[in-house]
Parts: sequence; C-alpha cells; structure tokens
Amino acid sequence: MLNPASIIACSYVKNYWKKTPNSYQKISIGLVVSGIAIAGIIIVAMRIDSPPLLVNILTAILVPLALYFLYNLYNLCKIIYKQHYVKEEKATNEALNIIALGSSTEAVKTVDCYELIDSLPKNIPEFVLESLKKFSLQNPHKAFDLIMCVKQTESIINGLAKDIKDKFYNFIVPTGNIDEKIKLTMSIQSIESLMKKASQSARDEFYEPLMRSVFIDHQRAYNSAIWICKVDKLFNEISHPIKDRFYKYVMNLTLTNHEKAYSLATWIRDNDALLNRVKQCTKSKSYEYILSLSLTDHEKAHDLATFIDEVNDLFNEIRPPIRDKFFDPIIQLAYTNRGDALIIATVVKEIDQIVSCITNKELIDHFDESFTFTEIQSIYERSKVIGFAKKCKKISEKTLGEIQNFINMHTEGTSPEGIIKQAEVVNHLEMVGNRKL
Repeated sequence: MLNPASIIACSYVKNYWKKTPNSYQKISIGLVVSGIAIAGIIIVAMRIDSPPLLVNILTAILVPLALYFLYNLYNLCKIIYKQHYVKEEKATNEALNIIALGSSTEAVKTVDCYELIDSLPKNIPEFVLESLKKFSLQNPHKAFDLIMCVKQTESIINGLAKDIKDKFYNFIVPTGNIDEKIKLTMSIQSIESLMKKASQSARDEFYEPLMRSVFIDHQRAYNSAIWICKVDKLFNEISHPIKDRFYKYVMNLTLTNHEKAYSLATWIRDNDALLNRVKQCTKSKSYEYILSLSLTDHEKAHDLATFIDEVNDLFNEIRPPIRDKFFDPIIQLAYTNRGDALIIATVVKEIDQIVSCITNKELIDHFDESFTFTEIQSIYERSKVIGFAKKCKKISEKTLGEIQNFINMHTEGTSPEGIIKQAEVVNHLEMVGNRKL
C-alpha cells in the first residue's frame, strides 16, 4: 500500500511532465498550424479578384510563417534522427515514479534537478545537459549541488576563450569525483570575484591564464589570484610612471614565488613613497636607481631612500640656489659613503644659515658663485668656507663702498667650481640606464 508521501511525490512528478509537454507533440502542432496558414494565404492570394493591397499584406505575413514552418520541420527531422529521445523521456518518467514509490524525498529532489536543468542557458552543450539529467536519477542531492554550481559559473565561462569553455564542459560531466568538480566551479567563481577588484592591466595579463590553470590545480590557481591582487594593489599605490618597468617582472614572479614578489612590491612601494616626498629626486636618475636596487638589495635601497628623505628635511630651510647646487652631489656621495654625505649636508645647512642673514643681494650672489661642492669635501676646506661666510656676513653690515671693495678683492672665491668624481657612482647610474628587467 502506498504511503501518503509517495502519493504526493508521484503527483509532483506528474505535474513536472505536464509543465514540460512532449517536444514531438509541440513541433507537430506547429507544423500543422503553420502549414494550414500558409496554404490558406496562398489560395487567397492567388484568387484573381483579390485586391492588390490584400495580396501585399498576405505576402508579408507569408514570409515569417514560412520560416516558422521550416524551423519546425528542422526540429522534427532532429527528433526523427534521435528516435530514442521520446523513449528516454518516457523511461525517465517511469523511473521517477518508481523512485517516488520507494523514496518520496529522492523523487522530489530529482524533479527539482530537472527543473533547474531546464532553467540553464541554451548555449550549454546538449551532452552536458543529458549527463546531468542521468546523474540526477542516480544521486539527486549531489546532482542538485553540481547543477547549481554550473548555473552560477556558466556566465563567467561564457565570456572566456573557446578552449577554456570546452575544458569546462568536458570536465563538468558528472563522472568521477563530483566533489572536485564542485570545488573547481567554486574556485572559478572566487577567482572571478577577486580579479574584478584588480587593475585592468592585471586582468589583461593574468585572468585567462588563471582560468586555464584552474583545470590543472584549482586550489593553486585560487591562491595565485589572491597574491596577484595583493601585489597589484601595492603597485596601484606607486605614483611614478617608472612603476610600469617593474610591474610585469614582479607580477610574473607572483606565479612562482608569491612571497618574494609581495616583499619586492612592498619595498618598491615604500621607497617610492619616501622618494616622492622629494620632488627633486623623482626627476633624477637617483629615483630610478634606488627602485631598481629594491629588486636586488632592498635593504640598501631602503637606507638610501630614507637618507634622501632625511637630507630633504634638512634642506627644507635652505635657499633654492644652494639646494639645487648641492642636493644631487650629496645623494651621489651617499651611494658609497652615507656618513660623509650626511656631514656635508649638515655643513651646507650651517653655512647657508650664516649667509641667509646677508641683506645685500650682490654680496650673497657673489658668495653663492664661489661656494662649491669640491670646497667642503675636506675638513680644512670646509673651515675656510665657513670663515669666508662669516666674513661676508660681517662685511654686509658695512657701507656699500666697503662691500664692493670686498667683492673686488675676492673675485675668485675660495676654489673653482667642481663636483664629486667617484667611479662607483658613475657605474651605478650607467647600470640604471642599461638595466633590463
């Protein structure tokens, strides 16, 4: 005797098949109706006494009707070619009823699977749909989860290259480990969600390769997507156009050594942030050199960037002519000896503070011309420059005549213009210009 649950399940199954009428019947009805309509139109149009306007209207109606007739004829031929279709539909109906007699829950879940399959996009290959229906009869609960994942993933897959779509549809056929297939679809969804937040450059470079690698190792592909987005976010914080030179190298490194790639991107970002505080530095080769050095010796690069930031703070109160004259030579010296470079920077500030008190423009210009980097490299020459600055400050309090006499007596200053010459610095800058990542 049937229990109430089985009776309800059988009724549920019956209602499903009522909602999905036999395709053969629908096509046959369409053929008959469109055929009769076409014949009627032709008969009326061929009558001699038919008005020309009516003939034109009937001709316009005849074209879509003829197309509809041919469409139904094509589908009928497909069904005749696949005669097993109706038999399988009937067999499935009988199988569902048998399941309902034994387990009402299984039958209802199977029908839910069929309804979900019917709602899938039409561009999914028929062999996938048929395999999902068969699997629904065997394991409806697992099949429902798989079909739901396919539905959620299909819109993502549909926008990818054909080879990726083919791999997906072949992989999703319910054979083997179903849990792995479900995890793969979830990885695809997660990667899509992550890459939406990435820059367009990252999407163009890595989106489809990641989707291809999903079928090899979906967990590794997902982890790679996470790190690509992290590194990409760091590069978005780098403001200088030079970042494009490092971007591809570091991002590709993410696929093989994501921790190193993230570390490099962090160093480049931090050094860039320090150097961007110094406008004068971003326009020089020092900027490019330090960021390049971040890839090979990030600690030294960070020390240099920090030093440049310190010198910049030290020079904030120095007059522009002196700043422009001494900033680059001091930075170049820092490549080999940051201690000496810091001492010289401090001395330059001390001297400029003395000279800044001079009010006579001609006298201060005279001092600036004679004040060069070569003079302050040695302790002895340094003391001479400081003494000369103090003399200029003292004479500035005298009359204009006395000031002019002082200028005439010191036409050559303390030493000729010069700049530091260090082979290592020159080599460093040449390496920056020739370095290829």
